[in-house]
Amino acid sequence: MNRREFLQAAMCATLAGTTGCYNRRPRRPVYFAAPPEPAPANVVIISLDTLRADRLGAYGYPRGLTPHLDKFAAEAVLFEQCIAPAPYTAPSHASLFTGVIPSDHGCFLRRGQKTVQMSEKINRAVRTAAEMMQQAGYRTASVNGGLQVSPVFGFDRGFADYDCDTERRFDEASRLALEKLTKDRFFFFLHSYEIHAPYRPPADDLARLGSYEGPLDPTRIDGEDLVNIHYQKIKLSGADQQHVINCYDAEVISADRGVGRFLDGLAARDLYDDSLIVVTSDHGEELGEHGKWALHSHTLYDELLHVPLLVKFPKGRFGGTRVPEQVRLIDVLPTIVAAIGLDAPDYATGVDLVTHFGDSRRDDLAAVSQLDTEHVLLSCLRTGEYKLYRASGTGKTKLAYLGPRGESRFFGTPAEQARLSGELTAMLDRELARNDFGASEKVVLDDHMQQKLKELGYVR
Repeated sequence: MNRREFLQAAMCATLAGTTGCYNRRPRRPVYFAAPPEPAPANVVIISLDTLRADRLGAYGYPRGLTPHLDKFAAEAVLFEQCIAPAPYTAPSHASLFTGVIPSDHGCFLRRGQKTVQMSEKINRAVRTAAEMMQQAGYRTASVNGGLQVSPVFGFDRGFADYDCDTERRFDEASRLALEKLTKDRFFFFLHSYEIHAPYRPPADDLARLGSYEGPLDPTRIDGEDLVNIHYQKIKLSGADQQHVINCYDAEVISADRGVGRFLDGLAARDLYDDSLIVVTSDHGEELGEHGKWALHSHTLYDELLHVPLLVKFPKGRFGGTRVPEQVRLIDVLPTIVAAIGLDAPDYATGVDLVTHFGDSRRDDLAAVSQLDTEHVLLSCLRTGEYKLYRASGTGKTKLAYLGPRGESRFFGTPAEQARLSGELTAMLDRELARNDFGASEKVVLDDHMQQKLKELGYVR
């Protein structure tokens, strides 16, 4: 069945309910007849760096931080379990733009304890979304935070206008983005590090969440404190922990306001209805799970890999649909190019998400996530129920069960563990063997970028 035949078949209707849990048993959708497919006039990707899925009201968070995102979610398809390919910015965004896992595109930061010693660009053998959209006749532009998505790593490939500023808050980024829009067809990437550590939220947003008296700065959590908290040089009381959460949540409030400004601006310019708009994040954040606080990029646990994914199709098509099955960030590129009538590259691991929630929907898509350090590549394969961890060069694996309360050790019998480990290892091997693009171009980072990475907590 080709795409158009499929889209004229039955599609799933809205699934009621929300969840604040990382894992959830899929429910059977109800199907409806799909209307004719409108082609998107414009395509927009909004990446809210470091936003956990469970901070949106649409995903079940009760604090009411995200009224603008929740309103958007009601008009979009909400994917309840979207898994990021990496727990930090560069490789995750590179996968978002290429449809392949990090070991394929090669864009990693290889870190020592005190410096990022070397890195790689996005492999030239892999085409980016911007390159494909530009070739299809779209005007390509971006307002973003730079640094890990800077041109030095190849993220500007295919963009006619690539405006980077690490310090820019999302509200300011939204204002500048609206100024760059034209009536020509466009592909736009909007991104900010606002939610990312260090947490320096607007005072009014933080005050809304409660007061704090304690040893930490009552107005913010800066980089040095975050590193000391993460490595347990600062012990947190219950009040201290809540203050860290409040500072993070206040950043979410501010970023949500910026999203509202941008979406309202699209509507005022008569650009909203006909656009395909993706809102997502590259990774989450540690907020007490597994005993870790206020950083990321060190593990492959779900608090760092479970990200929001909201996709609004032109004319509100499929709006309000909720998809409980697992999907991946690498599925975004195939979804975008399919919507404008193009085929994804043959090497793309991701799939068109429209095929994931219709009559021909797939089972849960296995998600591969990776973390590269100075010496070891750690990979995990995640299904709807289990995770398998494996470190390169060691042959050692670890199994985990994904239950209603989150991730826990798998306590099956030795025979059950051997069988499941063998099945998941074979699946992981197949995913890792899909592509071989050779080595990526090496990048040596200058002192300025090293200092900025230190401020963001990536090195001590």
